[in-house]
Amino acid sequence: MYDLKICPKGEINNAIVWGCTHILSIQDAEEMDYPVGTPFGIPAANHKRFFFDDLSNDAEVRESNRLAGLMRRVPPSPKIVEAMLDFAKTVPEEGRLLVHCFAGVSRSTATGYMINCWGMPEVPEQACLRITNFQAVNKPVIPNELIVRYADVILKRKGKMLMALDEWTMGGKRGII
Repeated sequence: MYDLKICPKGEINNAIVWGCTHILSIQDAEEMDYPVGTPFGIPAANHKRFFFDDLSNDAEVRESNRLAGLMRRVPPSPKIVEAMLDFAKTVPEEGRLLVHCFAGVSRSTATGYMINCWGMPEVPEQACLRITNFQAVNKPVIPNELIVRYADVILKRKGKMLMALDEWTMGGKRGII
């Protein structure tokens, strides 16, 4: 399995310094018209962008202070989560994938957790989550629950990814629905 680096959007230009060969960008849905640029030295084909908000469930449209109008509210979907995993599967064994979202704490860490569980199927979910924490620049690591929920189904982990997330974030007090 290749290596991962998880960071906030503001660190993306460190991709080459960190030895990254591929980038998976996660941006807010309202930023769809303003995608983050590909850093110098990374081939454009090795940079995939996804646009959705850091939501744990479907949410209503709300007012946006930034745009003085309606804001797109797009939660992650099974289709998006599967597309992110499909892109991660294209990274060669000798490559290094940088995954980022705005803060590098929720969406990107959930994606990194999914990729670690996919790439290390024999490793327990709790260990994959600890590895994800190690790979993340920003702390605390609080993976997006909805991304993890979809990834758990896609990877056929039978609720184990969610159980590990429960232990990580709330000491197991949040019930699995």
